Amino acid sequence: MGIELFDEPGLIAGLNLYSSTVGAFNNDTVEAARRFAIQTTHTLCRVMTRKQLTDAMTTSTTIGSATGVVMQRFQLSADRAFEVLTGPRRAD
Repeated sequence: MGIELFDEPGLIAGLNLYSSTVGAFNNDTVEAARRFAIQTTHTLCRVMTRKQLTDAMTTSTTIGSATGVVMQRFQLSADRAFEVLTGPRRAD
């Protein structure tokens, strides 16, 4: 039995259950699997969100440190130091 958990651009997840017995999945089993899939989806989404936030905080800290170094080294404002780090801006 396969149950789709989510299908988003670049991210697909499913719950696959197997049995060596033919006809092992009755209506009660299917319903229990669907309920488990819902809880699994919520848990996966929380874990992914937490990882994204942790990654963002790490990136933010690194950018802040680099900006501070450039500010001190070249006596620049925070905005100007960030511009130096990010390079020239292009008009879209």
